Amino acid sequence: SQQHLENALQYTLDNDIDVLIINGDLVNNNQDKYYKAADDCFTRIYGNLAPKNRPEILFNMGNHEFYHGDTSRHQSTIYDEEVGAFRTLANKWSSVAITDNIYSRHIKGVNYIMACPGPEATDGEVEGHPIYLAALGGYSDQDFTDLKTHLDNAALNGDPIVLCTHHPWGYTYGGPSYGMPSDSVVNTMHDLLKNYPQIINLTSHTHYSSLHERAFDQTNYSSLNIGMLYKGKYSSTFERDENGELIIEDKNGCVNTVK
Repeated sequence: SQQHLENALQYTLDNDIDVLIINGDLVNNNQDKYYKAADDCFTRIYGNLAPKNRPEILFNMGNHEFYHGDTSRHQSTIYDEEVGAFRTLANKWSSVAITDNIYSRHIKGVNYIMACPGPEATDGEVEGHPIYLAALGGYSDQDFTDLKTHLDNAALNGDPIVLCTHHPWGYTYGGPSYGMPSDSVVNTMHDLLKNYPQIINLTSHTHYSSLHERAFDQTNYSSLNIGMLYKGKYSSTFERDENGELIIEDKNGCVNTVK
């Protein structure tokens, strides 16, 4: 909700936070009214502040930025249109303009890499328009090539690397199968990231509490899943009890079930 977003933005000011990561699904679908609502939140909290007096804001795209209308159907228009509305908001509030789907920042001794799938990976068409697998974490061969370049450049200075992807790739809750287009994409990501043990892969998407024991994984690299609240609760469609009821947790970690 707008109130949750404003609370988070105000928290960054009250606690002198240097970096704020928006790791996808900021809006529910790709409509102007949702981006305007988000922009209004940023304006109310940050609007009167110079960039140096607020945190560096890093934006990533999630699957919901690639939906449109109330049906949450995959966006079937061109990729540039989908990304355009997102970048308009992101570039207004980021200190450096975002021009690529994979980009890097080095802030106070930490390398941040934001990786959104690019326009090369598609899966069929709707009404003659390609459906982009960016909505499902579908990285293409070119995306993996570009990501490796960013990782290699970041590794040169020896500083920690925080890789932000909306979808989970480690063996955290919901990963690696949650919403992935194919095992080959997952395996390719694992094969790439295992060469960078200094990585912390920060993911979202699963709507599951970060307090859950499976929100953290450390194999060849570290993976941390930050679940988002839905109507004040964390939930996942992947975990049900013996009666088939969905397991959810409230924001305090109290477990409930719903049919």
